[in-house]
Amino acid sequence: MEAQRVVVIQDASREVSSSTIGLALHGLSLKPGDKLTLLAVIHQVKTPMGYGSRVDSSSMFGANQRIIGREVARKKNEYQNHIELAEISKLYEAKQAENVMRISCL
Repeated sequence: MEAQRVVVIQDASREVSSSTIGLALHGLSLKPGDKLTLLAVIHQVKTPMGYGSRVDSSSMFGANQRIIGREVARKKNEYQNHIELAEISKLYEAKQAENVMRISCL
């Protein structure tokens, strides 16, 4: 049987949702060589004033790179320290499958 590749895309501008990943994995037989890619997309960040600002670089009112960098680092930390995501990662390691997480701005 061929290795399975699953990509889960989440809106990282909101709270982490491990249930989305659980739904994507439900019914899959996890075996060596399988790969789960979690792509968390940030499209909006909070400014120091508390307003939501678009990450879109073509927008005149978009957030500056420093704020975006901080938000990416914060979200990466949030995803890495999320208990349920850590359990999924351990499950993948135990089954010799690959688990990849990417944080990206849109």
